[in-house]
Amino acid sequence: GATVHDWQPADSLHPSGSFIVSVGSSKRRDQVFRIPASRRTYQPDIVVPEPYKKWVSHRPPETIPGSVSPDPSLITDRYSYKPLKNLTHAASLALPYYNSSEDWGIAAFTSWSEPLAKHSFGLLAGLSIPDPAKNSFAFLTYVNNTLRPTLTLNAYNLLLMPVAYGNTYALEERNGVDATVSWPLDIAVRPYTATRLNVLAQYYTSSIFNEEDYSPLPSGLLAPQNGIEFRGQLSLTRKKQRPYRDNIIHPLDGIGVRISVDAATSALGGDTKFIRGSLSSFVVLPMIGLHRLYLYGKAQALSGTSFNQDRPGFARFDDIQITAPLFGTIAFSDADRVRGFRDFAYGNHVLFGSAEYRIPFLPSLQTSILGFLSLGSTTISAFVDAGGVWNDGDPVAQRIGLGAELKNALTIGGAFKLMHAVGVAQAGPEFGSSDHYEIYYRIRTTIPF
Repeated sequence: GATVHDWQPADSLHPSGSFIVSVGSSKRRDQVFRIPASRRTYQPDIVVPEPYKKWVSHRPPETIPGSVSPDPSLITDRYSYKPLKNLTHAASLALPYYNSSEDWGIAAFTSWSEPLAKHSFGLLAGLSIPDPAKNSFAFLTYVNNTLRPTLTLNAYNLLLMPVAYGNTYALEERNGVDATVSWPLDIAVRPYTATRLNVLAQYYTSSIFNEEDYSPLPSGLLAPQNGIEFRGQLSLTRKKQRPYRDNIIHPLDGIGVRISVDAATSALGGDTKFIRGSLSSFVVLPMIGLHRLYLYGKAQALSGTSFNQDRPGFARFDDIQITAPLFGTIAFSDADRVRGFRDFAYGNHVLFGSAEYRIPFLPSLQTSILGFLSLGSTTISAFVDAGGVWNDGDPVAQRIGLGAELKNALTIGGAFKLMHAVGVAQAGPEFGSSDHYEIYYRIRTTIPF
């Protein structure tokens, strides 16, 4: 515990020189000593008994070599690997379904892949017994991973897409094809950071399945349209998020930005012609302890003519958003909602922002329902939503909503996890001064993309 401060040259008392050292002998007192440089500590000759040294030379009786040659007796054939030749069945299931007295039958899916996942096929189909020509449906997908970008091809017939529209949901029936190229980019490579470029080409016919629900139309709402759309989309996403066991409910960090451009053309009989741009970003900031501040913003602009049900704006209902492995974020619409408001607003320019202060509440509710549903971690958050919609420069709606939300991690079947929440919200101008408030339930991702 000594500190050397100086070295003194040799003299009559210290022929080899000396060191000036200080020692903290107590909390209140330090002592200084002059020690001969020739002074050495005693180094005993330590002899370790032989039984205690055996572990140093111990070796396993058998060692695995770095290269193991195959057993020739187990080799039945040698050939170049051909992915399609090794395509094997993964899973299949068929079940009866019932929509109405005019639409019931058998629905089934099947999935095929090969060991290296270079090619994958999937088919979801339904055969309607009363009217097979009108109500039968099919969705075929093919995924190709032979190159660095992933290529996905889809073909579908009678695909129903629910879209929050006006005071209800528009069930849009689509028949068409699309192709997506998803390319991971190595731009400024950093840990836990992913950059991805997506290119989509889509051609489909659209018809509204439940047109009777739009008679009469709510004020200010145009009827959803039938027609043909031929469009493309280019999007770039960069996101960073470190792994954490509760990312599904309470991510501790994260930052991301997403830029996308959609364009539709009248080629091949298309009924829409537009360019739509979107810029969105989010960040999760550390606060006190494990508290976090989540910020999210998005801007959208539309130029041209799109289907009425595809215009940007604010929705009346929360869209379901689920993060699924391999598929990313699944959502039926990208229209946001200012919590505390239950009416729609549509235009061609939209700004939206949200801020949440999130606090971990319980690590687990320790609740299981029928052994199939489990309620896990829970957080509490206070939030502010704000935004505006404009149509050709004229303001359509400006809103601000405040409230609180209780989020919970829901596990289905022991494997599939999602976040659901219940909250209370009130319009900003009425906050604290009115008995009118909204209680809502939503299934949404904790980060937008």
